[in-house]
Amino acid sequence: MKFGKVKLSEINKLYLPQDHKQTQNVLHKFKPHFFEEIRVGDSTWTNLKPNNKKTKLSEYQEKLNAVELNASFYRNWSANQYQKWKEQVDNNFKFSPKVPRQISHYKRLENCELATQHFTENISNLGNTLGCSFMQMPENFQANETNLLRLAHFIKLWPYELPLAIELRHFSWFKDEDYANKLNNLLLAYNISSVITDTPGERAVLHMRLTTNTAFIRFNALNEAIDYERINEWVNKIEDWYNKGLKKLYFFMHQGDQENKGVLLSYFITKLNKRYNINIKNPIALK
Repeated sequence: MKFGKVKLSEINKLYLPQDHKQTQNVLHKFKPHFFEEIRVGDSTWTNLKPNNKKTKLSEYQEKLNAVELNASFYRNWSANQYQKWKEQVDNNFKFSPKVPRQISHYKRLENCELATQHFTENISNLGNTLGCSFMQMPENFQANETNLLRLAHFIKLWPYELPLAIELRHFSWFKDEDYANKLNNLLLAYNISSVITDTPGERAVLHMRLTTNTAFIRFNALNEAIDYERINEWVNKIEDWYNKGLKKLYFFMHQGDQENKGVLLSYFITKLNKRYNINIKNPIALK
């Protein structure tokens, strides 16, 4: 994930911002101290091994319990292919398919009825391994009435029973209070999660404003020591939300450092396992 990528020398601090007041209002509806689901994974299953050796999906699912299915962004896969992926994992594994760029980037949510129907029907073949899907809009998709209507139209097309999170990358959706409120009212009305993107060079998208009982976080690593401090902050923030009623967590990490792939993920998982006395799959045995 190159979006918001900067050099360490250009960064002072990377503290998490305070929660938006809406987050507590959303979470207080749910019983605290009870996780329904925690999913932690990589952005792809092919490069978990060091030295650029490719990992098979069946090997990956032995190490982690979820994956961002970015392959669905670049190509319209058949229902049969989703079925084949499902057969390579156990029943406790989850895929988070990414809405095809044909819909989000090329059509920009216009005239996308058939494409959306085709995609949702095909990913349904993942069965009980289908987790929360997500849609990433292009960086130049700004907050305005036209784009808000496009989002509303797409959301109404999306099957309500399929969990969905939406990632918006233009700062205007978070800095313009009027559009931020309109957007969040829309997401709240249709039970759509708002992706939280933690990337060093674009802090506006780190909005800390939950719209459902699910936190969907995409973490862009710097591959520097500061990443561990950032992870520690996230562990504490997740516990705070858990105590307020958070029910589901999807946390996907993007790293460019192939030699140490899995180390930071393992550090995060080790922290979660210890904090909640659970046993999430861990790619590396850390004490």
